[in-house]
Amino acid sequence: MSPDVRALGIVTVEQTAGAIAGPLPFSQSLLLIWPQATALIAATLICFAAAYLLFVRQEIRAHG
Repeated sequence: MSPDVRALGIVTVEQTAGAIAGPLPFSQSLLLIWPQATALIAATLICFAAAYLLFVRQEIRAHG
């Protein structure tokens, strides 16, 4: 990535030219995204566990 190219809003194609020299290797991509990926997986597991506990705690009676 080039530190000369900075943008916080809408970016044109001309502004992005040279922003990224080339695609990153897979290992470098993983180093960049591991915090977000870990948080996403953790949030999914927490939501699933909470929903499962609420489901298990519900009292289910047979009507008849």
